[in-house]
Amino acid sequence: MHQFIGAFVALFVVVSIPVFAEHRTESIGMLLPLTGAYASVGADNRAGIDAALGERGGASGLNLVLADSQADPHRSVSEFRKLSDIDRVVAVYAMRGPVGMSVNPLSQRVKVPLLGGVGNKHFTTSNEFAFQAWPTSEREGGFLAEQLAQYGVKRLSIVTVEDDWPIAVSQELSLHAAQRGLSVVGEWRVLPTESDLRTIAGRLKRESGDAIFLNVGLAQIGPFVKQLRELGVTIQIYSNFWAAKPEVRSAGGGRLTGVRYVEMRTDSPALPSGASGATLSAYVATHLLLQARSTIKGPLTRESLYAALLAQREVETQAGTFAVIDRQIQFPMVMREIR
Repeated sequence: MHQFIGAFVALFVVVSIPVFAEHRTESIGMLLPLTGAYASVGADNRAGIDAALGERGGASGLNLVLADSQADPHRSVSEFRKLSDIDRVVAVYAMRGPVGMSVNPLSQRVKVPLLGGVGNKHFTTSNEFAFQAWPTSEREGGFLAEQLAQYGVKRLSIVTVEDDWPIAVSQELSLHAAQRGLSVVGEWRVLPTESDLRTIAGRLKRESGDAIFLNVGLAQIGPFVKQLRELGVTIQIYSNFWAAKPEVRSAGGGRLTGVRYVEMRTDSPALPSGASGATLSAYVATHLLLQARSTIKGPLTRESLYAALLAQREVETQAGTFAVIDRQIQFPMVMREIR
């Protein structure tokens, strides 16, 4: 844990009573999965926020209000309403597609700028106050199809969990596959709560594909890869960036070696060791918020921050400069392999 963690924790204050307008602190909400199945993703977010605050010497007078989404859409709506109506935040950063897409209509209704670590390509088009801090599903699916073609994949099986971001990416991969000479020989859907996937693993073994895109949940990847390998499935497995998480590799019993996945480039020395896409998303989004805040000469309001965010064309960080086009931060992506 690096040197800025103390300052980071001190900055996150949960407001438990209403604050009258004349006494409000300038606040930004951070809606993260702090507990539950995706708590490690929330920890990655916090590391990214901490790194950005360290580079900028703190939050520039802003109070960062931490809220726990538990990656649950229903809880996220309640937490967003608290952030908006009680904490009176001027903006919110939200992580994960089910969270961001569930609060998107609320953001538009109350005109709170919403920065999202959300891949759904409709995130910004359905809400003029949304800013995307993740590659769109269209871009990620297209990039994945391009990479699969370069690796010589011709016949692909796709397994997708019923979750906003994986579904969006798998759909885009299917759409781009034909353009790259790929044939999708089978598509399967699984529920987030499913743990025994041996039936699907057996069917995948019988299919004639030469690669599998295993786009399932964080807790499912390790056991599923293990089940596939135990059944003698030796073809190349591709997955999402969750595959590289330590708990996933542990659950796979050492069977994830060789699994490939697409992720934003996170190898900058400015980022914490082991940084994931979730780390980078929160890091750049925090920089964008503070950068926009620094350009406001008068009072900080939702309206003034929104106008300042719209005026930003790039985000300057020690990890590089990231262009902002049509309210979407542009992240470089790479294909990685677990070794």
